[in-house]
Amino acid sequence: MYDNYLGSGGGDDLSFLSSLVNATRPTPLQILEIGKNNFGGMLPQEICNLTELIYLSLHDNQIHGSVPPGIINLVNLQVILASDNHLLGIIPPNIGILRNLVKLNLYNNMLTGYIPSSFGNSTNLNNLDLSQNNLQGSIPSNLSKSLSMLNLSSNNLSGIIPQTIGLSSLLIGVYLSRNHLIGSLPMEVEKLIALEELYLSENMLSGEIPSSLSSCTSLEALYMEGNFFYGPIPLSLSSLRGLQKLDLSRNKLSGKIPEFLGGFALSYLNLSLNDFDGEVPKRGFFKNASATTVFGNNKLCGGILEFHLPACHLENSNKRRLANRLKTIVAIFSVLSGVTLVLSFIYLLWFGKRRKRHVSSTYGSLLWRVSYKSLLNATGGFSSSNLIGVGSFGIVYKGILDEEGTIIAIKVLNLLHRGASRSFMAECEALKTLRHRNLVKVLTACSSVDYHGNDFRALVYEYMVNGSLEDWLHPTVGINEVDEAPKNLDFLQRLTIAIDIARALEYLHHHCETPVVHCDLKPSNVLLDNEMTAHVGDFGLAKFLSQHGKDAVTHESSSIGVRGTTGYAPPEYGMGSEVSVYGDVYSYGILLLEMFTGKRPTDDMFKEGLNLHNFAKATLPERAAEIIDLVLLGEIEEGETSTNISHNQSHSSHIIHVCLNLIIEIGVACSQDFPGERMSINPLGVLNSWNDSINLCQWHGVTCGRRHLRVTKLVLYSSQLSGSISPHIGNLSFLRLLNLNNNSFSDEIPSEMGHLRRLETLYLTNNSFSGEIPGNISSCTNLVNISIYNNHLVGEIPESLGSLLKLRHISLGKNNLTGSIPSSFGNLSSLEQLYVYYNNLGGIIPDSLGELKNLRLIAIAFNRLNGTIPPSIFNISSMMFFDVGGNLFHGNLPPHLSVSLPNLLFFSILQNQFTGSIQFSFSNASQLETLQLHSNQLTGGGPFLSKLPSLRSLTMSNNYLGSGGGDDLSFLSSLVNATRPTTLQVLDISKNSFGGMLPQEICNLTELIDLQLRDNQIHGSVSPGIVNLVNLQRFVASGNHLSGIIPPNIGILQNLVILILNNNMLTGYIPLSFGNSTNLNILGLSQNNLQGSIPSNLSKLLSLLVLSSNNLSGIIPQTIGLSSLLRGVDLSRNHLIGSLPTEVEKLTHLEGLYLFENTLSGEIPSSLSSCTSLENLYMEGNFFHGPIP
Repeated sequence: MYDNYLGSGGGDDLSFLSSLVNATRPTPLQILEIGKNNFGGMLPQEICNLTELIYLSLHDNQIHGSVPPGIINLVNLQVILASDNHLLGIIPPNIGILRNLVKLNLYNNMLTGYIPSSFGNSTNLNNLDLSQNNLQGSIPSNLSKSLSMLNLSSNNLSGIIPQTIGLSSLLIGVYLSRNHLIGSLPMEVEKLIALEELYLSENMLSGEIPSSLSSCTSLEALYMEGNFFYGPIPLSLSSLRGLQKLDLSRNKLSGKIPEFLGGFALSYLNLSLNDFDGEVPKRGFFKNASATTVFGNNKLCGGILEFHLPACHLENSNKRRLANRLKTIVAIFSVLSGVTLVLSFIYLLWFGKRRKRHVSSTYGSLLWRVSYKSLLNATGGFSSSNLIGVGSFGIVYKGILDEEGTIIAIKVLNLLHRGASRSFMAECEALKTLRHRNLVKVLTACSSVDYHGNDFRALVYEYMVNGSLEDWLHPTVGINEVDEAPKNLDFLQRLTIAIDIARALEYLHHHCETPVVHCDLKPSNVLLDNEMTAHVGDFGLAKFLSQHGKDAVTHESSSIGVRGTTGYAPPEYGMGSEVSVYGDVYSYGILLLEMFTGKRPTDDMFKEGLNLHNFAKATLPERAAEIIDLVLLGEIEEGETSTNISHNQSHSSHIIHVCLNLIIEIGVACSQDFPGERMSINPLGVLNSWNDSINLCQWHGVTCGRRHLRVTKLVLYSSQLSGSISPHIGNLSFLRLLNLNNNSFSDEIPSEMGHLRRLETLYLTNNSFSGEIPGNISSCTNLVNISIYNNHLVGEIPESLGSLLKLRHISLGKNNLTGSIPSSFGNLSSLEQLYVYYNNLGGIIPDSLGELKNLRLIAIAFNRLNGTIPPSIFNISSMMFFDVGGNLFHGNLPPHLSVSLPNLLFFSILQNQFTGSIQFSFSNASQLETLQLHSNQLTGGGPFLSKLPSLRSLTMSNNYLGSGGGDDLSFLSSLVNATRPTTLQVLDISKNSFGGMLPQEICNLTELIDLQLRDNQIHGSVSPGIVNLVNLQRFVASGNHLSGIIPPNIGILQNLVILILNNNMLTGYIPLSFGNSTNLNILGLSQNNLQGSIPSNLSKLLSLLVLSSNNLSGIIPQTIGLSSLLRGVDLSRNHLIGSLPTEVEKLTHLEGLYLFENTLSGEIPSSLSSCTSLENLYMEGNFFHGPIP
């Protein structure tokens, strides 16, 4: 009943499960799947009586309570899925009794305690996910050797990564991020040869990166950021050729950045915030600035221009100056998103330059010790003439504390008020832990008795000369203030105050060791100093969140159930919800709307369903000026800005309208009724530099020109930003670089981009932009780089882009673009890189592209392009990367292509319709590393490869290169150059009708990892020298005419994972040495003439064993049960005798068992019933007798 709406979230939702158990007989239920139903309540104990249960799925509900200890009674259980619930308590310590358990997913609950060591008994456990809980302690050292996936991320685990992790050699994914692990990464990681993903980020790991990691040649993603690793990147990691994502940022790594990383097919590389030195490589992937990050390494130099590093030949003084500037940037750099970003961006649009402020040091840095007497004297006996205001829990006085005349504010608690004492403790806690320029500073506290013997509690604050924000938004004229100027805030002052408040909340929510929720944000709790800088105060209601997460509710209340002030408190508080950071966001949204509309949320006009949020929302998107505060309205009508702006600069009222609309949008987004829909107050917390205490040209991501101090660069990549780009981006008319890569922007790219006439670089890669590429982007005549890769763009590539004569890089790949490649691109004489792959482009390649003599890269793969490749393209001598695979191209390749393309590194024409010979096409490609020719109609024999010293991968399968003749494979001999070790790692010549024998030289390709020869006409024996290929992981030679024996010592190949020799004419015995190939996962020897018995020592890691259609005899060994990961066993059409071993019961993953056409006998073992995954069972043509169990 998975994925319905059967539950109500109530406590008795699961009562129906009790009825499943009938005390008079055992229940036969084997599968119970009730996931995704909104079921609430606790699991009934009766579920532990469903002893035949194999599969239990409870995930994505609201089930609470603990995991029943009786779960261990379900001894047949293979799968438990209970993720995304509210389970708490400990995992039953003896859960390892469930020895048939294959998959256990308990992630995203509230489990505590330790990971049970009894998991070591669950020898079949293949998938263990306990992430996003509150587990503590260390990682057990005896976890199952059968594990393929281990996810323990986002817990509170400590200790080291056990060395025994290497015993789980089947691991494909290991996720240990966001814990408190210490120590080094064990050398034993080298045994994880199947590992594809390793996540170790955000721990306290240290030591050097082990060179043994190079053995994990299947690795695709390696995340080690946020640790204390040191030393160089091992050169041995050059073997990780499949690596796609690498993050080593925020460690203490040093040394040179290895050149080999540039040769990897990476999609993401982050080496930032380390201590690397020397020159940044420029080849290969290091040309992709949009996906490579190296900032925060102050000793680096060189690299491509986009890295903004100093040239390596600069004088020491210049290097020192730049290094200091980089240190400043790194100190304030982080990822931008949410309210603070948008408000600060409005400020950037609005205001150019502002004087620097100097923070007052009047109070010093030490906390004073004050007495009741000193406070009594400071306030003139707590005179009403010194009264500043009355708060929720006390009265605030102005006081002069010492002979120097230091002015302070003193809050005297009314201890008769319920909750006042706890309010005092909360503010004392704030005194100990909170430090920020936008928080009111608590100087000290006094806990004493007055002269009447009564308890006395008081707090001493910085005195704020300009009072509260409330006084300025809603001024009242007092007796002594008749002649004073009215208190009015202009637009810029309000905007600056709004940013100050947002920054204070950002600090409280995301930068405190224990996140703090203010709970009572309102104008009267925002105080203004003599420079009108805002300070958030009054932490009497503040709550310190538990460490379960920043969005989690608190269990540590500072005061009683008071939760804010009417109008500012979020609606969920009124319904009994616990406090969270989302509550402060709501209060901030209301406060922001009040600041710019001048209306309190409790105004008499708000009734009968109308509130400040709805009132403001109704004016969006373009009518915010209709509800603006009358004071600001006058500013708009005057069409000028505040007189506080330096040089009395004047701005048009249009700009104010623009900013107002954006601000009201933010206020509305923050004050949504539902917490999850509210805008974030900069959740990643990095806008420390975006404030008016420093010049905006020093803000993170912002660079200004030296002469005019106008914004020239805006770099906000990898900032988790979302929403749409405001069309007002077009107002930054001096902008030369815009980098918004790796965010979540959506909607269309605004056409106002075309106003940025000085723009040189536009990076919008890895977002979710939709719509068409704006045609008027061609107005940006200075564009050099345009990258909008991996979005959702549609329509055609504008022909007008061909007028941007300075363009050097175009990256529009991975979109949904249609039409053809514009012929106008032939005008782009400076063009070096053209990425348009993975679109729906059709038509032909324009001949004009052949005129682009500077073109180094053309990637147009996987479109619907057709026709022939213009011959002139093969004459572009600068070409390094050529990828036209996955299209409908036809025609022949030039006979001496490597002569005209001497710099070629990568060449791919896979999955097209090319014909003709390639024998001489690549004979002199001395730098070529990857050659992909597979799935075409090529003929004329294999290519001559004697002068390809750099070749690493050669795939030419599924062509017509062979004739079936004896010398078809002679070209392979040319691969081996006796004067140097060969670099070749991948060789696939399958499906080509190649004849002849394998040349002995192939056994000298000692770096070979993948060798595929299937479906040819190769004859002769398997060379004994094959055992020299010690790195070989896959050897596939099925569908040939191989004869003779399998080399007896083939087990020397201990890295071998896949061996398929089906459908040949092999004879002899199955080598016993296969017992040494401990990593062997697939063994296929069917349709040969093998004899003898099945070895009893085959790899325990086998998942597929195919020995059918041979002349094997003897019994099926009992040890077959040791290979408990087997999914398929085919022993049919042999001469096997004896019975089917009862040990087959251990093959709990078995899906197909083929035993037909043998001479097996005996009864069908009842233990076969344990193979509950079985889908196909063929036992015909034997001598089995007795009943079907």
